[in-house]
Amino acid sequence: MGRARRLSAPGTVVAGTCPGRRSRVIPEYVAQECRRHGPRPAARAHLQRLFAEDPRDAVLSVYGVQFAPDQEKAASEMVRVCRPGGKIGLATPIADGWSGDFFATIANYTPPLPGLNPTLRWGTDAGIEQLLGSGTRSIENEQRTALQYYRSVDHAVEVFHTYFGPAVRASSGSREQDREKLGKDLHAVFTRHNRATDGTAVIENRYLLTVATRA
Repeated sequence: MGRARRLSAPGTVVAGTCPGRRSRVIPEYVAQECRRHGPRPAARAHLQRLFAEDPRDAVLSVYGVQFAPDQEKAASEMVRVCRPGGKIGLATPIADGWSGDFFATIANYTPPLPGLNPTLRWGTDAGIEQLLGSGTRSIENEQRTALQYYRSVDHAVEVFHTYFGPAVRASSGSREQDREKLGKDLHAVFTRHNRATDGTAVIENRYLLTVATRA
């Protein structure tokens, strides 16, 4: 990770793996564990209501709740399960930089369903206020930078094509020629935001860090 530190500006979060024979990225670990343990059932009620009672001290979501189709319900559920005075912490993609470029590219192949708000709504001060403001007494937002490490730009495209839901959905719903074009478009996105000059990929990603205090 020494190289990561050298490339990073002060305050930058370093995320990912260093290239190497033993390196793995998080999605590959997840897929490996899924194969090892097999499918497990999830009760619909549990997904809609996380806990019946017993509020938690903190509720955290990193690039997770932002993809729920019913944003208001997802936000109200986070507020509900957090105790008064507790913290709600979010890391959310924003419209600037790599995230905005990436999601705009994906949208060319899978336009948002009618009536659904865009995922990037969570990455704005106004959106966070609309979603969490009524149930919290304070909200602090700050843009941060995270660096994503891959063996190459091709590897980055492969990881997202294979494991990241929006990219998988865009690819699976497209014709063969469109899938090839999507791969080329994603390659261009990662290339535009690649800091590395040695054949690897170090992708600079801006995100919104939110810490809200439950009312």
